[in-house]
Amino acid sequence: MGVTQELDVWGKQSARRDAADAAMRQSSLGGEAQRLQTRAEVRLGLMTASSLTEAMQSNAGTLAHLRRIRGASAGFVDPRMGYYANTVFNSDLAGIESDLRDLKEARDKALLQLHRLIGIKEEIKPPAPEEIPLPPAPALTELLNRAHEKNPERLAANLALARAESNERLAMLGDRPNPSLFLGAGQNTIGTSNLGLKGPGPENERERTFRFGAKIPIPISKYNDGALEAARQEKRKAAMDLERIETQLDFSVKQTAERYTAYREAICEIGPVGDSGSNLAAIDQAFLAGRISYFDFMGEYERTAKVLKRRADSYIGAAASLGALELLTGQTLDKEQE
Repeated sequence: MGVTQELDVWGKQSARRDAADAAMRQSSLGGEAQRLQTRAEVRLGLMTASSLTEAMQSNAGTLAHLRRIRGASAGFVDPRMGYYANTVFNSDLAGIESDLRDLKEARDKALLQLHRLIGIKEEIKPPAPEEIPLPPAPALTELLNRAHEKNPERLAANLALARAESNERLAMLGDRPNPSLFLGAGQNTIGTSNLGLKGPGPENERERTFRFGAKIPIPISKYNDGALEAARQEKRKAAMDLERIETQLDFSVKQTAERYTAYREAICEIGPVGDSGSNLAAIDQAFLAGRISYFDFMGEYERTAKVLKRRADSYIGAAASLGALELLTGQTLDKEQE
């Protein structure tokens, strides 16, 4: 029996370990990036379904209200359009009905995607848009520091470069064998039992033996030129990928943070859904009394519809921007508000 210990004099074993460690850490980073991505998609799905549900309810209420106005204004003669205003009114009502169907289709699509992401069959009832956390973005300096420290893409590119460097070292070493030390112990049986003549002493004697030494193989070749060139190309590509990511990272973080902040400010500026109700009531009275034309009347409803659409778009855009910012910085940001 014996033991043999290979000596890593060329560094081949350490290069293999380094390459394997970099590959394992890359795989772990991929899992963390996927977790952030899934979390961001769930938040965006909830916000989309919530905002579209709110828009549907608003459109449905507007449609029912305008139908009542249409019935009350059956004999109305528009000062500019005459009786043709009634035809335009009917056409606009049909347009609102079509918009309502489109909103429902988009909402249902968002809910279906949520079911696929979460993996449940139960009905999903999204909270109101304002109940989904959209915290203020940290200072830009802090975001940039986080991105340079934890951005998954940058960390993965760093590990890809480290793995490429280890593979280059292995390619340069080629098939150079390492020397090894060996230690062995055993026993030999000696005696005359197998001979015709028998001498004095025990019939068989056992002799213990120990062996210790070194094996030093002689390398035949240094390395494979093709393998070395391939390893160097891999290293050059990894270095270029890392440089590209680092060049774009600061700009991406700054742009995404500004976009997220702009969406949050738009949400605050627009305010709650019901704020325009009193204005529309005054417009209704003026229209039914014949003080304003149909275009002025419907124009106010269209303006209100645009504001509500901007509100929904701002909530959805803010959720998407927050998810992108979390992916860039490599960590969740809404935990700070939980």
